[in-house]
Parts: sequence; structure tokens; C-alpha cells
Amino acid sequence: MPAPGNRRGRIAGGAGLSAHPGDASADWPEVRRIYTEGIATGDATLERTAPDWDHFDRSHRDDCRFVARETAAEAALGWVVGRA
Repeated sequence: MPAPGNRRGRIAGGAGLSAHPGDASADWPEVRRIYTEGIATGDATLERTAPDWDHFDRSHRDDCRFVARETAAEAALGWVVGRA
């Protein structure tokens, strides 16, 4: 568990992966790609299509957006977000 105030933490079972606070619109292309791949599985969400950025931004909390990466500079491998 990260120290209080430290929003970067290790992902359980994710060898070398870290959760980094999402950078809102800058991360959206990668998050949307992963979202779309998850929709295609039929298991990740009840949504049929990934929303556009404006809808996603309005309907998800700013303080609960995390992107999984091996390092902060690398491509997103996964993400998690809290709904508003």
C-alpha cells in the first residue's frame, strides 16, 4: 500500500507495473483503445461503444483516474477509473 498522500502504487501481481495518476485528456487515446478492446471481449463493461472524451470526462471522477504502465513514460497497459 502506498504511503499516505502517495497516489502511485504497485499493482498486485503485475510484475514491474505501477499505477500512475491519469493525465486526463493526454491519456485518453490509450485509455480509449484499451476500453474498446475490453468492450470487444463482452466481459469488461455493459457499454457497447467507448464514449467520446467529453462524455468520459464528465462522467468519471478526476481524483480516481489511474493508468498502469511499466514506467511513467511508457504506453498504457491498463487503466481504472471511478464514476462520478
